[in-house]
Amino acid sequence: MKYTLPLIAISSAPLLLTGCSKPDPMSFEALSANITPEMANLTQRQVDIDRTWALSYNENLRMASDDLVRMWFGGEPSQLSPYPTINTSGQP
Repeated sequence: MKYTLPLIAISSAPLLLTGCSKPDPMSFEALSANITPEMANLTQRQVDIDRTWALSYNENLRMASDDLVRMWFGGEPSQLSPYPTINTSGQP
């Protein structure tokens, strides 16, 4: 029991002295494992994909309000008026 701690220290010393070995990032194995690490698909990086999703989401939200106006006929004059409506848009 008296020699247990020194025995553990001596046996674990080589493991502690070696440290973490990192593979060479320019080795053939590292390069052939992932040739284009920044690409998420064939043409875009993950940043490009995220930007496309954000743009699409923003456009869809803005188009939803236009769709609601069209659904409730908000862009057309009321047919309940007894007076004739005049088209002031300039388009025939």
